[in-house]
Amino acid sequence: MFLKSVDEIQQYIPVTASFTYQQIKPSIDRSITKHLEPLLGRALLEDLRKADNTIEASGDSLSADTVSISTSEGSQTIDCNTLKRELITMIERALANLAFYHFIPQLQVQIETSGIHIVTNENRKSAFPWQISDLKKQYAETGFEVLDEILGFLEQNEHCFPRWTESDAYSKYKSCFIRTAAEFNEHYYIHNSRRLFLGMVPVMKKVERFWIAEALGHTYYDKLKALMPDDALEAKDQKIVELLKPSIANLTVAKSIDQLSVRMDEHGITLSEFSDDLNDKKPAGDERLHDLKKAAHQDGEVYLKIVTDYLSDHISKYPEFKDSSHYKGDSEDSPGFQNPDGSGVYGFF
Repeated sequence: MFLKSVDEIQQYIPVTASFTYQQIKPSIDRSITKHLEPLLGRALLEDLRKADNTIEASGDSLSADTVSISTSEGSQTIDCNTLKRELITMIERALANLAFYHFIPQLQVQIETSGIHIVTNENRKSAFPWQISDLKKQYAETGFEVLDEILGFLEQNEHCFPRWTESDAYSKYKSCFIRTAAEFNEHYYIHNSRRLFLGMVPVMKKVERFWIAEALGHTYYDKLKALMPDDALEAKDQKIVELLKPSIANLTVAKSIDQLSVRMDEHGITLSEFSDDLNDKKPAGDERLHDLKKAAHQDGEVYLKIVTDYLSDHISKYPEFKDSSHYKGDSEDSPGFQNPDGSGVYGFF
């Protein structure tokens, strides 16, 4: 069990001594189910729970757990217990913030047989709505940022976490061309927001299946997808994946604008949930969002044409690309990127 007491919670959230553990426990359980299990898989979480309980019961003593890995400098022995402790700390930091993100709305009210009431007394009054909104936003951003850090940590040290590499969570993570918010942010600025990234993942998968697969041809697309979970891409194919990422990011943003509740300000696009004015939401028809969507769509097409032109010019290295309608053949003129005839898939852009 992670975060087993108020004392442990206080390492990450400045709650007072009067705060009781039973208040937050349902939100902790919800955060584990909603955020951690899909990311890590149940098997790894259970292993880490047992390790955490052992550390607490025996004073930081775990059975020896080491692995040997080959490096450019020879064989190296890794102490996996040190990495487990570090991962547990990251999990608890994420969990504390996400639990309070979910818990804050309940903290302000009491549910009784007579109805739902705001909590007030003579000595204290409730925080202003904008203060509550800012705090909730802070907890959400911190929690989701740590989840991205956890993914990077696991990928860097996956030799110590076979339960993760054997899980469905790992397979899903590895199957995407763009895997984290930080990586997406390199190609389209989203404030490093994992929450926004997660909202766009279903859209991104559609972009991959319908847009990228059509551009590459299904033979080459299926080959890349089959090899990615095992990190088995050759250098020449990895180059294509890297070239595809700016296109995927831009096209995903263009399509997501119509499907997500987003706002636009001087910092770019953000989810509108945390507005301090509940009516201050920019509709998808807003002129600025329309211009942003159009620019992202155009940039995505340009980046994708760079990829298809490169594949055509190096067809001897990428023979599978001959199945694509974008293969130029012996012609010097590229057909450019166009929607497939009769397809309505791309009509939202």
